[in-house]
Amino acid sequence: MSGKKQHYIPQVLLRGFSLTDAKFPPIVVYSRNRGVYKTNTRDAAAESEFYSPYEHEGISLDDEITTYEGKLSAQLDTIKTAGDNAIDPEVAASVVVHLALRNDHTRKMFGSAGEGIVSALGEVFREAKNARAMMGFDKPFNESMAKQEIRKLSLKSAPAISMVQRASLEKQLLQKMEREFDEFYNGQMETIQGAIERLLHSVDGMATEAHRKALSNSIVPPELRVQVLAKLNWRLVSGSFILPDCVAISVLGNEASPYMLTDEEGMKNVLMPISHDLGMHGTSCDATLPSSERLNELFAACSSEFFIAPRVDDGLRPLVEIVGTRTAERVADLTNDAAAQSKFGDVKNE
Repeated sequence: MSGKKQHYIPQVLLRGFSLTDAKFPPIVVYSRNRGVYKTNTRDAAAESEFYSPYEHEGISLDDEITTYEGKLSAQLDTIKTAGDNAIDPEVAASVVVHLALRNDHTRKMFGSAGEGIVSALGEVFREAKNARAMMGFDKPFNESMAKQEIRKLSLKSAPAISMVQRASLEKQLLQKMEREFDEFYNGQMETIQGAIERLLHSVDGMATEAHRKALSNSIVPPELRVQVLAKLNWRLVSGSFILPDCVAISVLGNEASPYMLTDEEGMKNVLMPISHDLGMHGTSCDATLPSSERLNELFAACSSEFFIAPRVDDGLRPLVEIVGTRTAERVADLTNDAAAQSKFGDVKNE
């Protein structure tokens, strides 16, 4: 049965970042909001009812994920014993994709991106000229929202007129709409902004439900994502690693991005720490990784809220200041790209 406390980073992975073999071994969390504190694997990277309600009927999403963790544990054991041998790319890819998709970093990413897009649209819709541009009064018919709506209106109100008469009617309706649009739109501004505010407040809940639905549809890692990572050559690397809350990163030269915020073209050099002294590295280009010290900086920046280490270490404390910075940059980049490629992309609020 599902418990109330549900781990979005499973304990089977967290235990690799402790120095003891206890059932719930001690670890240290370096948090952007709470600072540095000691805890254990039972109480870290978990949230009440993260996947499923505690009281439920039948098999819950948390039950399914808990069952899947038996396979995950066996996969991690196999990987850790690979030694100098290559890691089965299908196994490595499945582990990375499952752990990245199920966690809170991904859910927060959905929420942050949604908030960014809604906020950007809110700014766009503050001025009638932007809404006018969006309506596309001067665009070709098939690109113009205004002209398509006018066509629907003319067909509904006068279905039997000739093509010449319809063209004349649509021209008159378009001219009328253009003349009265600003006055009408400004009169609706309070309603429009109120709707945007309500949408903004609902983004977190929508992100949570979307994340749960995506996981419910397939606990097994999606095949297309696995196929991309399975093309890489995977091996173990030694070092002194922290565990970022994003779990895995794509290393891009001396920089990095959270794995889940990297496009397919950037997924050629992926690293996931599987313990405090072992990492799982997949590459298609025999890339050389930066030093452990630099990698830990990248892990911290690619995290959203925290990273985990086996001990309190004064050398790691400064990294708390950069937690979330790279994630925020990537979410902003993706949000801006989405806006630029959408039908709102040519609308600018000056």
